[in-house]
Amino acid sequence: MRKKTAWYNETILPKQMVSKILDKNGFTKLEHSEHFIILDELIKITKSKNIADIGCGGAELGRVYYDFDYTGFDLPHIIENVSKVVNPNLNYVKFDAYDFDYTLFKKYDLLVCNGFISELIEPITVLKNLLDNTKKYLIIHRQIFENKSDIVEYNTYGDLITQRCRININELDELLINHKILKRIDKFGETSILIGKH
Repeated sequence: MRKKTAWYNETILPKQMVSKILDKNGFTKLEHSEHFIILDELIKITKSKNIADIGCGGAELGRVYYDFDYTGFDLPHIIENVSKVVNPNLNYVKFDAYDFDYTLFKKYDLLVCNGFISELIEPITVLKNLLDNTKKYLIIHRQIFENKSDIVEYNTYGDLITQRCRININELDELLINHKILKRIDKFGETSILIGKH
């Protein structure tokens, strides 16, 4: 079931992503987007320079924070056909959220999930794996937290159908055994959270 999401499409999706990123009339550059100020604030709080960008897509975070020790993580076909095309000089690791050795993340001071968790079918499982392997900080940026969990379908790149999850905030709280929320910002109908390890 999970591999039927649009993100596993190896032909249409990568071409559409690259087109939207590189076209001057496509996506707004990360540093000019309305949500960047929130992400930047959370990153600055951590004072980290060692960053894992999980679900990196075009690796815009690595381009913006060029002076960081940056590694982008995404599905193999996205790394090869999007990340390395758009930002070829950055470091990447091929990553599937449902088939990966999460202990690799323990070498990074900061894990960033920018619009990544929201695209998962099993967000709680992935969040648990991330929290269990967070060395210092985890940022969950642009996620919807509500009083109930659900998944809704929407159309993404190339009009492909995929899913977006909303997470019950109580389910997140139950995962925070060895962690605490250091800062939470609710804006633009989404939530961004900086989580620190005790």
